[in-house]
Amino acid sequence: MAELSRIIDRLESAPVRLADLDAVPRHDTDLQPAMTLQELGEALRSTDALQHRFEPHPELPEAWLVPTDGETHAVTFDSDAIPGPKLNRIRSG
Repeated sequence: MAELSRIIDRLESAPVRLADLDAVPRHDTDLQPAMTLQELGEALRSTDALQHRFEPHPELPEAWLVPTDGETHAVTFDSDAIPGPKLNRIRSG
């Protein structure tokens, strides 16, 4: 019983409390992303570590072929593109 009391005392004096974990910051305006999808695509395609993975799609404008997990996927960063069975739109959030 004494050990349980010590544990409770230690947890009660901890610098982080369970209530702190529920704290959600409030903002007067909606937060905006640091970059647009188009900017994200440009950044990824210009990064030395990734640029070789983006091949221009032979049929779809503003789309790229990207190999992942042994498969090649057609992707776009164009927010106006309509995704379908042959095209995946990268989404934010």
